Amino acid sequence: IFIGMYPWLLYSWLPAPVEYIPYEATHVIAQLQLLFFAALAFCWLKLSGLYPPELHSVNIDAEWVYRRLGLRAVQAALMTGTYFRTELRKRIQQGTVVSRISRNWHPQTVRWLSHTWPAGSMVLWAVGLLGLILLSYYIR
Repeated sequence: IFIGMYPWLLYSWLPAPVEYIPYEATHVIAQLQLLFFAALAFCWLKLSGLYPPELHSVNIDAEWVYRRLGLRAVQAALMTGTYFRTELRKRIQQGTVVSRISRNWHPQTVRWLSHTWPAGSMVLWAVGLLGLILLSYYIR
C-alpha cells in the first residue's frame, strides 16, 4: 500500500529514470469511470432480476490435487508398502528369502558376478541398444 501511495520513492531507487506518472488526472478519471460503470451494471442487473442466482455447489479448484488426489496417492503408497512388508515378512518366515540370498552370494556365483568384463563388450551393447532405439524411431 505504501508503494502504491508514494510510487516516486520506488522510482528513485530504479536505475533508469521513470517517466510514468500514475496519478495524473486522465488516468485517475478513466479508472474511476471503469469502477463506477461496473458498479452501475451490477446494481442494474441485481435490481432488474437478470443477475443469475447463486448456486450452492462445490467448487473444485487446484487444491483438489493435494486434498483428494494426493491423499489417495499417499493411501495407495501406504497400502502398497504394507502389502510388500507383509509379503517380505511371510517369505522370511518361510525361508525363501534367505535361500535366494544365499544362492546369489554362493562362492561359485560370486566368482561369476565379480568376473571382469572388457569395456569393448559394454560399448558394443550400448551401440546395439542405441541402434535399436534409432531404428524404432525411424520405423514409427
